[in-house]
Amino acid sequence: RDSSTSRGLGDVYKRQLERLIVSISIKLLEAPIELIDATITEALSDTSKYVGADRAYRFTYDWERESCCNTHEWCAPGVEPQIDLLQDVSTRDLHLWTSNHRSRLPFIVSAVRSRAPGDALRAILEPQGIQSLATFPELLGNDCIGFIGFDSVNSARHYSDVEIMLLELLAAQRDCPEDQLPERLPQPLDPAGRKLLQALKQLSLIHI
Repeated sequence: RDSSTSRGLGDVYKRQLERLIVSISIKLLEAPIELIDATITEALSDTSKYVGADRAYRFTYDWERESCCNTHEWCAPGVEPQIDLLQDVSTRDLHLWTSNHRSRLPFIVSAVRSRAPGDALRAILEPQGIQSLATFPELLGNDCIGFIGFDSVNSARHYSDVEIMLLELLAAQRDCPEDQLPERLPQPLDPAGRKLLQALKQLSLIHI
């Protein structure tokens, strides 16, 4: 009986995950250019609520200036926003973080307070109240242009492979630089885009 219950809960979890993925994909495919920023923030909200993250965000990298910039953010109730404080943040001392992203790998910190007191990463994360985080690189061709991430503020935690996969999904659905937006979001959708959108809607069990 316990085994059947576990399988049942697993099936429910899988269906919820599938619906979430389809919903996010459709919203980002359909979003007009003028609403793409709001749609990205909504996607951060939806995925954060699903995984139980306290904050979610998108950053862009400026490799020439060795810095990154917070462009989108969602926070759970009671969690202090950080986006205004995270503009033009130096990445000079974050070699492991940036090398992972440039190698197309996630960067995860399960316990910020377990890092050495003088650690450069801890010095950045701890004032934000972050206890754990997970990030995934955002790519444009072969280039890493930024990252998507989850923060845990209220308690430390380990992010699962499924939760990292959701970050990868968001990173893959990224918005392009402004001069490429017409190609990224043709209005109306070209035949291939319409076919993909229809397939996603047929897979979805939720009302879009």
